[in-house]
Amino acid sequence: MELNAVKTAGNSRPFAVVMIRDVMSRIGQLVGEAIERRAGRLVAFERREVRRAGSIIALLLAASVFACAATGFAAAAVLSALGERYRVLGASLLAAGFVVLALAAVWLAHRRTRPGQ
Repeated sequence: MELNAVKTAGNSRPFAVVMIRDVMSRIGQLVGEAIERRAGRLVAFERREVRRAGSIIALLLAASVFACAATGFAAAAVLSALGERYRVLGASLLAAGFVVLALAAVWLAHRRTRPGQ
């Protein structure tokens, strides 16, 4: 029997072939584990991005609702300007409040779209 041969179930293989096979198997395992870890990170990143995009869409929808409400109250203020003086002031204040809410929603959406958020 040669020193550099390994006997397994009647087959004789050179020791170098067995070592190369084992090294290649271990390299394959390491590469597979690395790919699995990175794929997990990518999936987590994509989930965060989808959540972020969803919140941005919700905030922009709120901004559009508040902007429409502000427009409605501004129109009501102009129409009632012919009537009592305090009705105009009240409607104008409500419209200004909705404008502030719309601007706050747009500002929050802008903050969430900056890199690093």
